[in-house]
Amino acid sequence: MRSVDQYGEAITNIGKFVEKLPISVQGEAFKFLLARELGSPAQTQDGGKRDGRGMSPQELLRSSGRVKLVEKAEMLSYWLEMDQGKESFSSGELKEAFETAREKAPKNTSDVVSSLVASGKLMVADKIAGVQKFRLTGTAIDEVEGWTSSRKSE
Repeated sequence: MRSVDQYGEAITNIGKFVEKLPISVQGEAFKFLLARELGSPAQTQDGGKRDGRGMSPQELLRSSGRVKLVEKAEMLSYWLEMDQGKESFSSGELKEAFETAREKAPKNTSDVVSSLVASGKLMVADKIAGVQKFRLTGTAIDEVEGWTSSRKSE
């Protein structure tokens, strides 16, 4: 195994260092240090793209060509779940995603979320500490992935 011969010592040393860290950060610390040590992005669950960074919300919106507010909200909901790894999100977190994407946020994000729920794009999830959370439906995921893949093939 050439990889083990070539990188085994670095991996072992990084592993020894990382095991001293809190367990909640060990995986990310290992990937980060491995990428730094080897001088290239480490292979991660996302295929090693850009040192483990996913797509920014601006990139996602741009790749889709969507201009309607509700469609942008759907895209940013997708970004929150798929790229940020959130199992569910609140209307406040969706508003923050608009701000992160440097897009004008809706005046009332709850209205946009309600519209997405009514159209079957979002579903109500948990209520945590009095804050309602939402999740994308399979229909919305398929739609967003269709928007982004069709733009890439043009």
